[in-house]
Amino acid sequence: MLLSCDQIRKRGIITHGVEDSFRFNSYDLTVGTIIKASGEEVKEHLLQPQGVVEVIASEFVNVPQDVVGYALVKTKLCNWGILPLNIGIIDSGYQGHLSTMLLNFSNQAFRIEKGDVFLRLTFQECYVASNFKPTDRQPYTKYISV
Repeated sequence: MLLSCDQIRKRGIITHGVEDSFRFNSYDLTVGTIIKASGEEVKEHLLQPQGVVEVIASEFVNVPQDVVGYALVKTKLCNWGILPLNIGIIDSGYQGHLSTMLLNFSNQAFRIEKGDVFLRLTFQECYVASNFKPTDRQPYTKYISV
């Protein structure tokens, strides 16, 4: 069963969430850190056509053992020619930040800023695997150094 925003809140799946980002059955992740191709961290970036930039969510995600998450594209961004890469399943037991590379497929520069929405998350209940082992929680400093 797909979790509602009330269930996402109640189960503490999103930490440091933005109230306006809770949707009926999803949560919109917001940009917390922007890392340019040079490795420089910035608060905003003008993403040139065919350019790429890494964004890391300001929120922390705590996926319970009996839940699986899905990171989905924001249609609005795709309509502007901005495509997030490496999206998909968020494993049961995952605890940490989420990030993606944003690629500008359009012929127009696109401004990305801290606080902008960049992914939509949904969560679904699932059976716990008999051999379940939660992933190790990574501190933020280690996460951004990968």
